[in-house]
Amino acid sequence: MFVCFLCDKVLGQFRRAIGDDIAAELSKELFRLSQLQKLNLEGNRIRDAGAAALSKGLAKLSQLQHLSLGANHIGPIGAAELSKGLAGLSLLQHLDLYECDGAGGAWDRHQTV
Repeated sequence: MFVCFLCDKVLGQFRRAIGDDIAAELSKELFRLSQLQKLNLEGNRIRDAGAAALSKGLAKLSQLQHLSLGANHIGPIGAAELSKGLAGLSLLQHLDLYECDGAGGAWDRHQTV
């Protein structure tokens, strides 16, 4: 079940609902949320392919300050793709990639950028 909430400048997603296909579709629509400041996609079975797709949409979120992608299956390849989309986001202050596990093993990342 895909359940999300949008409240002012925050978009959140309940766990275990998205996966790579819906992440790719969400990415195509993120440009409509240009004022989004916080995006929470924790625990949604997003893998490297979904992270790569999200990267394109995230690049359009110039007001994004907080991104949570923890507890997904994003490995080094997906993280490298994400970095391309996040590179121009000068307001991004917080990035969660805790418990992301990919081909490179489990990650434990929770940082302020």
